[in-house]
Amino acid sequence: MMGGSIAPFVSAPAFGKRDAKVLNRYQHGTTYSVSGSYIRYTLREGLMNVLYKSVLLVILVAPGALAQSAEASPRAYDVYSAFLRSQLAGHNGIDDLRVGEHAAVLAPVTTTFNATSSPQWDLVKSQCKGLRRSTFEAFQQCKADSLSLSHSFNIETPYEVASREDISSVKSFITQYPENHCVIHFSCVGFNPDEAQAFFVVERSMCHSGVQKYVLMEKDASANWILKSEAVGWIQ
Repeated sequence: MMGGSIAPFVSAPAFGKRDAKVLNRYQHGTTYSVSGSYIRYTLREGLMNVLYKSVLLVILVAPGALAQSAEASPRAYDVYSAFLRSQLAGHNGIDDLRVGEHAAVLAPVTTTFNATSSPQWDLVKSQCKGLRRSTFEAFQQCKADSLSLSHSFNIETPYEVASREDISSVKSFITQYPENHCVIHFSCVGFNPDEAQAFFVVERSMCHSGVQKYVLMEKDASANWILKSEAVGWIQ
């Protein structure tokens, strides 16, 4: 999703002594193995990625866009909440998307896609087994909708929904949330006609371990949403 490179003369924000301990989490290279590929993060690469994502976040949550955003629906919150609960009960791996203490905070508005950036059917259906075409088409219909998010998630763990000011820059983010790591962004949710299946995209940014996931949820016999499958779209 990043693509290309950032000019070398772009500099990181100036941090005071108060932020030195927090900034330390960006200062060490980390190597991960994903599908047989090794991704190396250096200080420069990590900071540049963080800065680039910060610019995207400022655009995404511009005051005008946020003011005009409708609230996500109760059924969407049900799906988001079930997904977050599944992550809290997971294996705590590199690509888990966890909220709570020392974990991620939630973005105040959904991420959007256009024809170029949107996930494609052929790719997604091969990674999310059982995904129905009608579910994906519903996602395609809402993918450009920017929806506001509030403290309406049903999870037991205390969590934070950031304001646009909180994520206007890396410095603002780590000053406001010195013990938290990353921001989680949800897309809209596409539902099949009988609302027994749901599909959405979720991303983690504002940190050195960004990831995008395609998420397929289904209702069980008790009409509770459960995680059916998740696939990595990209990882940084």
